[in-house]
Amino acid sequence: MENDITKNTVTPAAERMRRYRRRRESGQQCITLTLHKYQVWGLVACGFLDKDQRQNREAIADALRAYLSDAMPRIE
Repeated sequence: MENDITKNTVTPAAERMRRYRRRRESGQQCITLTLHKYQVWGLVACGFLDKDQRQNREAIADALRAYLSDAMPRIE
C-alpha cells in the first residue's frame, strides 16, 4: 500500500521556488524593505493608504506598489 501522505506533499522549499520562478517569469522581484513611520504617514497623506491601515503590512505593501506605479513611467 502506498503512503498517501508523502505522495502529494509539497515542501516549503519547493513552494518558495515555484513562487520565485513565477515572479521571475512575470518580470517581478521580491525585496525586503524597511519604512519609517513618516514614510507610512506619507502614503496616508498622498491618499495611497487609509489611516486605519497603518499597521497592516499587506495594505502598506499595496499602497507602496500603487505609489510607485503612479510615480514612475512604465518602461518595457
